[in-house]
Amino acid sequence: MTFEKFTPNTLLTKETLISQLDEIRESGVTFPIEECTPGIVGVGVLILSSTGFPDGSLNLAIPSICYTDATNKRAQEVLRDEADRLRRQY
Repeated sequence: MTFEKFTPNTLLTKETLISQLDEIRESGVTFPIEECTPGIVGVGVLILSSTGFPDGSLNLAIPSICYTDATNKRAQEVLRDEADRLRRQY
């Protein structure tokens, strides 16, 4: 596995990636902060099947200048609600 640095926040080691994936599995949400694109913060949630298998994900890209704890909280609420709606629909 090779890693390519896009920004100062890009994950560059397998150990860091595994650690972040473990956190995502635990919380069901991810927050890539300028990992790929400077000035962009992501918020993403998993769409899980009824058996807990990841079927997909939803995410938002937020300009870092607009990113606050309140923005993060609201983004998670909207994404989780939509992920639940999609799970029920399919």
